[in-house]
Amino acid sequence: MACCGSSDKPCYNTTDSLTRSKHAVTSNQLKIVLVGQGGVGKSSITLQYVKGQYNEYIDMTIGAAYFYKTLSVNGKDIKLDIWDTAGQDRFRCVAAMFYRGAAGAIVVYDITDKESFIGAQSWIKQLLQNSNNPVQICLVGNKLDLADSRRSVSKEEGKTFAEKNGYLFVETSAKTAENIDGLFNQLVRKIVNADGEVPASYDNDNNINLT
Repeated sequence: MACCGSSDKPCYNTTDSLTRSKHAVTSNQLKIVLVGQGGVGKSSITLQYVKGQYNEYIDMTIGAAYFYKTLSVNGKDIKLDIWDTAGQDRFRCVAAMFYRGAAGAIVVYDITDKESFIGAQSWIKQLLQNSNNPVQICLVGNKLDLADSRRSVSKEEGKTFAEKNGYLFVETSAKTAENIDGLFNQLVRKIVNADGEVPASYDNDNNINLT
């Protein structure tokens, strides 16, 4: 799978054996991971946010794909390191390696697929078991463009589960871009302080070693 940043600079696509060194970590830098079952639209959400693009046919993520984007919060620029992790069961152990150092997690399910909503709970459990930070979680119901014809998970069901566990919640459409920018803005603003600074307590560890 191709990966890309907000400009034509080098980016990273991981496979079963790749070591990526820590790169230019700044004080105002956040690691965000996207987690969830395969096919729910994690890669499409990321591509829409970073590039403003949607591709109906997108390659399966193997391991994880890296993207980045700079977001301005209260006059301060924050670099977002965005890791789109694989959702297939055979890649679970590999995907878990990318949770370390994450300040925020976007846990995605497909509103037309009840099983993906149920499965989101196990992804959250794995995330919390493998993270070394107090991760801010946003539960995301994707494919909102299909809500009228194929919805199987109600908005109330997703929102209730999120609120019960202290998570943010939003429904999105990667296809139409509905709520995509708002999703990232809401999550980042929940993490940073009033001055737009990343709390010093976050261990922004971007060392990924799969060898």
